[in-house]
Amino acid sequence: MKSTTKNENQGVFVSLQDLSEFRESLSRIENKISAIPEQIQEETFLTVKEAAEFLKCSTATIQRIKNSGLLQFTSISGKLLVKKSSIIKALEAGIINI
Repeated sequence: MKSTTKNENQGVFVSLQDLSEFRESLSRIENKISAIPEQIQEETFLTVKEAAEFLKCSTATIQRIKNSGLLQFTSISGKLLVKKSSIIKALEAGIINI
């Protein structure tokens, strides 16, 4: 904030322009935060078992897909995970056929 002044007895004073700029900044932050749940929903991760249930196949088939490198898996806290959106895209592109 550019134009703040301090009065020893009453604290800090902020100009109307500063308040307006602050309000605009908060509005931009709020818009970004409100978009987060949509992004998280798109990035649902599945375990090997959940991926097998989603594709109606065995966990061994999921392991073969992983070993072949057709899908990218991530290990978090010892659990192997794959993005559900990646599975859907691979199915649509014909990369994997179940």
